[in-house]
Amino acid sequence: MTASFGQRDPSPHDREMFDALRTQSAAPDVTRRVMGRLGYMRVADSVARRRRRNLWLQRGACILMMAAVTVTAWRIYDSSAAVRGPAEVTVPGAIMHDAHQRQSQFQTLIQSIRQQAQPVQPDGQLPVESVQEESEFQPTDDVNRSAGAPGQWV
Repeated sequence: MTASFGQRDPSPHDREMFDALRTQSAAPDVTRRVMGRLGYMRVADSVARRRRRNLWLQRGACILMMAAVTVTAWRIYDSSAAVRGPAEVTVPGAIMHDAHQRQSQFQTLIQSIRQQAQPVQPDGQLPVESVQEESEFQPTDDVNRSAGAPGQWV
């Protein structure tokens, strides 16, 4: 049985295991091989160094790959249309824009109220408004009667 990480020459332990499995004994002795794979057997210092070095190299390669993928993804995101840059609007400019917008909405509202409040003459002409002086104005008990038209406040 070879390791799944690549092809290698069978070691003497592998040959022992193959020989033990080939013979028809009741229980082949594979203790050395199993204990060696679990890490309970002493290995040569060069093998231990090589395994530690390979482990750290694999970890470093994994970290470098993750960093490269992160940098690439960040650059792609920065160059995409999904990124919205900061608006060129300042606080005073935003306040002025909002004030002008509200003023135009208010003027539209006042104009529509005036159009609804003025009665239309049968010939299609708008009536000439007569201006009452304050001395001629007689207050009444009902606010709606003193209004010139529905929806008009006095």
